[in-house]
Amino acid sequence: MSLLTSNADALLATVFGAILQELLHWYGLRTKLSQKRYQRILRSTGYWLVTLAVILLIPVAVLLWFADTLDALALRDFVLLGAAFPTLFKTIVARFSDPSDVKLGKSASDPDAVAFKFSDYLGGR
Repeated sequence: MSLLTSNADALLATVFGAILQELLHWYGLRTKLSQKRYQRILRSTGYWLVTLAVILLIPVAVLLWFADTLDALALRDFVLLGAAFPTLFKTIVARFSDPSDVKLGKSASDPDAVAFKFSDYLGGR
């Protein structure tokens, strides 16, 4: 890679882009954070597990997708790709997901637990 010392730099830059995208997503919602829906999402273990999985898997997807052209990409390209892939992922899954949604985080032993729906991760708007 011309501007990168290793694939580790590409992975870290992509992770940074994915984290940046998540932070910007929540910054965009800053005026709605007092609403019940967003309070529920912020406290949802399921949401944060899906978010963490996406942040960690996106760099692998980027490296696989651009494996034959890694030398042509600069560090800033990986940051942008890291930010773009979660949005692309959310859009694709939203188009093909069942409207009834899979509910994560609902425990049979805890009737007061708030269910996290996969659409909470995808929409969050």
